[in-house]
Amino acid sequence: MKFRSLAVLGSLTAAGLVVTPVAAHAAPTDPVAGLTASIIQTPKSHTTWTITGSWTPNPGAGNYVAYIADDATGTDSHFVSKDSANGTVSLATDQLAATGIYYLAVKEKVASGAAAITTTPFTVPELDQTAPVATYSINRRAGVLIPDYSGMELVRRAPFVLTQTGTDEPITSREVVPGDGSAPVAWPNDKKTVAVTYTKAGVYTPAVRVTDQYGNTADIAQPAVTVTLDTVKPRIAITTPPKAGKVASWRVIRGTASDAGTGVSFAIAFVMQKRGKLWWAYDFSKKKWIKGYSSYKKTSNKSKADPAYLTVKPNGTWSTPAIKGLKKGSTVVQAVTADLEINISIAQVGPRTLR
Repeated sequence: MKFRSLAVLGSLTAAGLVVTPVAAHAAPTDPVAGLTASIIQTPKSHTTWTITGSWTPNPGAGNYVAYIADDATGTDSHFVSKDSANGTVSLATDQLAATGIYYLAVKEKVASGAAAITTTPFTVPELDQTAPVATYSINRRAGVLIPDYSGMELVRRAPFVLTQTGTDEPITSREVVPGDGSAPVAWPNDKKTVAVTYTKAGVYTPAVRVTDQYGNTADIAQPAVTVTLDTVKPRIAITTPPKAGKVASWRVIRGTASDAGTGVSFAIAFVMQKRGKLWWAYDFSKKKWIKGYSSYKKTSNKSKADPAYLTVKPNGTWSTPAIKGLKKGSTVVQAVTADLEINISIAQVGPRTLR
């Protein structure tokens, strides 16, 4: 009976009267469900778009192939394609026109090639291929190299400050190209200003290199700047007081000092008087007169008397401490100043006979 049952079953099967059970999942030729597509310009690129698609895979299905098509049937796939197994895909391409409707097509990857194709349309946005337009201001058009003696080697610097005053779109990165052959200077987006420093004399045209989110870049030229070495002496003067012939008028020496380049580095004042046959120099530290020589020049060169170290006020004026023991007779006052480049100037009053 067992043999007979198997024979009958074989006959029924051959006659097509017995249906073979099928798997519960969809046939591989079924189209996928829930296909969506979105398109954006690829970040940091001004030449490509990125199309992102997602769908619900068929239960038990294998890989899918997704591609860009020209029509709703999905028959033209000459652009770009990618295999995907998880129901999502991201395609990057530079072969789309800036206008028009295209289609994201998806089908299951099967050996027979008979899988149904599902498509969904998307509209291509125009690529942003325009560099940012930004405006800047610079704090000055000329600068003097300022010496720095703090290190092992002398370094001169002339800093300039750039400020961003406007932009037509967000800028993702900035840097300043100094124009002197040195490397660009980074300008963080959270900083309103940036300093650009030159170390050699010359005329330079800096530029700000700006980049937007799509990689569009432009060098925005700034006004030319002139960098010079300070070769001009500072100015120093001794103020002649009222009643200049009187001893009392010179017990405090006053004057002015200035430098338009690197600035006043120091200023000092000397006072000498001839008493009898000898010259005497006033020591401002010890507050007393130091005996010198019969020669004014020798006394000036060899005296160990400390000069007055002057503080030059913001308005350019200076004054010495009060001079004790100033007497009648032939008197000489000298003032000396130097700038940071050690350009030196000397002012002198006298010999003047005080009474």
